[in-house]
Order: sequence, then structure tokens, then C-alpha cells
Amino acid sequence: MYRQMLIRPEDRAFQHIFWRDAPSDDVVEFQLCTITYGLNCAPYLAIRCLHELDSQDGNRFPLAKDVLTRTAYVDDIVIGADTEELLLRRKGDIVGLLRSCACELSKWTSNSTAVLESVPSGDRVQAISFDPQEEHAVKVLGLHWDTNTDKFVYHTSLQQTSSTKREVLSVIARLFDPIGALGPMLLWAKCFMQLLWSKKLGWDDPMPDELQSMWQQFCTELPLVFDLSLPRHIEATCQQDIQLLGFADASVKGYAATIYLRLVDATGNISVKFITCKTKVAPLKSSTADESLSIPRLELCGALLLARTLHYVHSVLSSKVPVSRLRAWSDSSVVLSWLTSDQKHFKIFVTNRFAKISQLLPGCMWSYVSTNDNPADPASRGLLPKSMLSSSIYWNGPDFLRLPEDQWPQSRFIPLTPDQLPETRPNFITTLAVNVHPPSLEFIDRFSSLGKMLRVLSYILRYLCHRLRRQPVRVGPITFTERERSLSIAVQHTQQVYFSDLRKMLKNESMISPPSLAQLAPYVDKKGIIRVGGRLRFASASQDAKHPILLPRSSHLTELIIRHYHLSFLHGGSKLVLSMLSQQF
Repeated sequence: MYRQMLIRPEDRAFQHIFWRDAPSDDVVEFQLCTITYGLNCAPYLAIRCLHELDSQDGNRFPLAKDVLTRTAYVDDIVIGADTEELLLRRKGDIVGLLRSCACELSKWTSNSTAVLESVPSGDRVQAISFDPQEEHAVKVLGLHWDTNTDKFVYHTSLQQTSSTKREVLSVIARLFDPIGALGPMLLWAKCFMQLLWSKKLGWDDPMPDELQSMWQQFCTELPLVFDLSLPRHIEATCQQDIQLLGFADASVKGYAATIYLRLVDATGNISVKFITCKTKVAPLKSSTADESLSIPRLELCGALLLARTLHYVHSVLSSKVPVSRLRAWSDSSVVLSWLTSDQKHFKIFVTNRFAKISQLLPGCMWSYVSTNDNPADPASRGLLPKSMLSSSIYWNGPDFLRLPEDQWPQSRFIPLTPDQLPETRPNFITTLAVNVHPPSLEFIDRFSSLGKMLRVLSYILRYLCHRLRRQPVRVGPITFTERERSLSIAVQHTQQVYFSDLRKMLKNESMISPPSLAQLAPYVDKKGIIRVGGRLRFASASQDAKHPILLPRSSHLTELIIRHYHLSFLHGGSKLVLSMLSQQF
């Protein structure tokens, strides 16, 4: 397929290789004009070309429309039909669609002799015999498909050489299960791997006798899985009532979700089909605290896993058959109470997962199921291969699903109140104090620079002198005297707001409080500015140094002055800035 798709001429310069047929030949440089194996972008480009082909020419081949976008995985295509006649017509349309871009299909296989006979023998995967004594399994997207029985089977090479952590991981990695049927067994294997990590064993260290015995039992029972076969096809028609049902559960080992299809025909016959199972290993410690996740939290994670799996399966099946209803079950009263309560009462762990569940399954009915009737219960605990294969409830679902809905067991679930539930959010009483600045300080609060504030205020004072006092217009840059006058006015307004009580005490010559202010011996100078008094008046220093201006700690003007000195002395540090500030403030 790659070699049938051309690269744009302006991009071919990036696909040059050197080649020679023999060591004695000269090296020749080649430019590759098609998609090249090994490039990171190659799979995307190939798939994108197939999608574009389906978009442009798919209408000419109606039975092949959307096949390349929905049932193709890179260069593998899996299709089916209700009848052999329809399947042959669809095959012809797919071949015609791909031939329009010079792509030929090969490695055909089918469970239909009519389809295989329409394919040249050289284009088949293998010559298939329908002798029941022979194996006829071929690989389809990594799965083994027995075309004779039309079932998926499991095969893997198990050549265990030692009982080490490296060998355990190698065996687990070879268990390929995209269908999800082996979920309970894989959870057991992953939990065993987690146990090995907790023992801090090296990759090639021998396991303790107890663990080695457990692993040997698993490996002994593992070949039993090779006798497991799953039907590829589930008989479902539009005339049936098709319901998608899911179950969730959790344990200290992990959590699981199992999905089933419930089919009810016109005569009332009911059948239940296993669809898939998803399992997750429980983390040893929470990501937010140095403790293991609680069982209610794990149950909620199981419910979220079920919601994700149900949503995905429904999105796939709804394009093929009409699904009339989605239902979900859990045996956790806490989780069901969480899902039916106001989320403002609970911690963020619960609210986040509730929001995701509501988004994935809007309007889905959640019900209570007893632990004995929950098929996700064995899956959440992990099972050895023999126990998994013999678990009837896991493969067939609970017995009540095969009964009419009016005969289903009555739910014994009683919702818990928020006071009875864990993960509740503590109640806090919050008080908010808002400082409302008087209009006189709003002007100062608008500035982030002392220099800019003084310049603007100086220009305002010039304008007022011209308008109110009829003085000539003064032009030119702001003078030092004008800046000092503007600073004095800004200080006066700030002190009037923050030191209004102190100013009254000084005016009435009453006792000054608090004592921290009284120790400074404050007084009001001739300009109306409050300054620090004391014995420094006898010192041989400037007036500002002997009696610095008193500034409120929380005012914006104080912040502007400190920032101005900090920048003026090139970020010289707190001691230097404080020393220079004390010369005036």
C-alpha cells in the first residue's frame, strides 16, 4: 500500500538514500517518491490517503462507502454481511474502490466458501479445508480466527525457562486480549507482578518459594485458556429489543467492568451475550496522599471505568444496530448514593468522577445489584485460568437478565444521606472584609509608579493654578519643587484616610493609642503632615532625617515609595532600601 501513494514533489528531497548493488560499485543517490517504511509519519499518511479515497470516490461504490474509514486498520480490512450474496457484492465494491488508486488486495480469508472461490488461490492467506479434524485459525488484527467454526481462539507460545520477574513480565506481555475476555485472569497476573515489585526483587532474582508456587499454578493452568473459543458473530437484528448492560465492582486488588448484550425478540425469547471486560489494578498508594485508596473510592473508579467502556461499546454498536437502552449496576451503596446526591457536598475526587460519568452516560439508569449477582465481582478480584473458565456468572451474566424485567429482583438499596457518606466536604464559614478606598485615594491607586503619579499630579496642579488663580501657564518639564509639593499632597491625603483617629488625638491633645504609635511621639508639622518626633530634633541632620514622615503600612502610596527606592538603588537589598527610606520616611 505504501508504494502506491506518492509524496509531493517538494517533500521528496527529504527522502534520499544511498545505494550500490555490490561493494565494488559506485554509490548512487536515489530519491524516494512514495511513502517510505520506517518514517514516523508513514502510517498516518497511508491512512489519510485511504480516508481521502473514500471521501472522493466512495459514492461510486456504495457498498464500500465508509469501509476504509471504519473497518480498516492500516492495511488490514475486516468486513462482513448478513448474506453471502451481499458479501460478494461488497467485496467487489471494495476491490473496485481500491483499484481506482492502483491498490490490489491480497491475503483474503473468509468463513464462506463462495467468497474464497471468488478469490484467486494466490491471493488467499491459505487454502482452507473444512475438515473438522484440522485447525483453520488465521490471524486477524492479532486475533486467531478459526474460519471453520467462525470463532476466536487463543494461542500463545509459553516457553518458561525460569521463575524470575523478567520471565513473569514476558509471559504476561504475550497474553494479547483486545476483546477483553481474559480480564479476570490478566488482573490476577498483573496483581502478581505488582506483588513482585513490592518485594523489591531484581529482574533475575529467584522468587520466594511461596510466590514461585503461585506462579507455577498459574502457568500450569494457562494452557486451559487455549480451549476457550468466543463466537465472532452475535445474532442481533433490528426486529429485536437490544439492551446494553454493564456491571461494576472493586476490591482491594483492583476494579472491573463487564458488558453484556441483552436481546429480546418478538416472541419474548431472551438471550444474553458477553461483550467485553475491562480491569484495572488498584494502586498501592494514592497519588495525593501516602495511603491506599479506600474501597468506596475504588468502587467509584470502577463505575467510571464502566461508564467509559459502555460509552465506547455503544458508540460502536449504535452504527450497526439500534440500542434501545443502557443500564448500569453496582453493588456499592456508597457509589449509588454519590451518583444521586448533590455533588457540592463531596470532595473533588468524587465530584470530578461524577462529572465524567454524567458526561459519558447522560440519563443512564444506575441500579443496585447484590454481590452474588454481580459478574464484575470475580473480575475485580482476579482469577486463575481454571476458575475464570468455570465462572458461569462471568461468561453468561446473572440469571435474572434472562427473565422479563418485571420479574427481576427488587432493589434493596436505600440511598444514604450526605451525613452518612464518606468523602464529604467540611463546612467552612468564610468572612470577607472589603476595604473601600475613599475617592481621594482612587487617583493614587491607579498608578504602579511613583514617578508617573507625581508627574501627573504636578500637571494637574499646574492646570488648577492657571484656572483658579489666574496664573500664567507654566510650560516645560516638572521641577523638583513641583514634585515635592505633589508628594506632600499625596502624603496628606493618605494620612487623612489611614490616620484620621490619630489626627483627632493630636488636635485634641488627648492620649495617643495604640502604644506603638505613642512611642513615636507623632506631631503635625506646618504643612499638615504627621511626622515622628522624639529627641532626634537635637541631631545635626536634615529635617526629614530628624523627623521622618509617618506612612501607613498598608497604603498603596507606601508601596509605590518602597518600589521607587528599590528600583532607584538597583535592587540593592532590603537593608539598603530601608536605610535610604529612613532618610525621609
